[in-house]
Amino acid sequence: ANTLMGSLPAAAQRAESTAWRTAPAAGLTFAKQLRRRISAIETGVHILKPSGGTYTLASRNSPLPVTIKNDLNVPVVVRVQVTSANGLPGFSASNVGELRIPAGANLPLHIPTQIDRTGRFVVQATLYTPRGDVQLGPTVFLRVHSTALGAIGVIITISAAAVLVLALLIRLLRRLRNPKPAPGTAPPLIAP
Repeated sequence: ANTLMGSLPAAAQRAESTAWRTAPAAGLTFAKQLRRRISAIETGVHILKPSGGTYTLASRNSPLPVTIKNDLNVPVVVRVQVTSANGLPGFSASNVGELRIPAGANLPLHIPTQIDRTGRFVVQATLYTPRGDVQLGPTVFLRVHSTALGAIGVIITISAAAVLVLALLIRLLRRLRNPKPAPGTAPPLIAP
């Protein structure tokens, strides 16, 4: 933090100095440069947007792949939070704790999730400082397609399989009771 932000308090004081009254244009230029530097620090660590845009999760506890990029020249420690957009139920992600990202590196993660429904929905991934009080970089929205079966889906699938097995057994029993005649033989004549 000292390497990256050690001079910021003094720079903020210089930007607010009354000495800029005689040169307001230079003061405005200095303030804009300071704001760009602060913005570069805030967005220097961010979550990469997925190239395909959609992740398919096949089970109720599939991990969600997320990559964090550190463009800064110092290592940083962050927290990542993944939640469903708009607070929709049926999705939750585990807290992976503090993550240390080396300077200029990417950190691929597989965040454990719990999915209780099938279908397509949107989740949001956000980076925070270790205390969780300051957001770093923009929130990234990820489209998720879940093919996991919920409790109702499992019950329906098991019921359908049971009905299929029962139908096959009934058909097999009927064939064993009434065997078909060999090909080329005439069926027995029944007198009227």
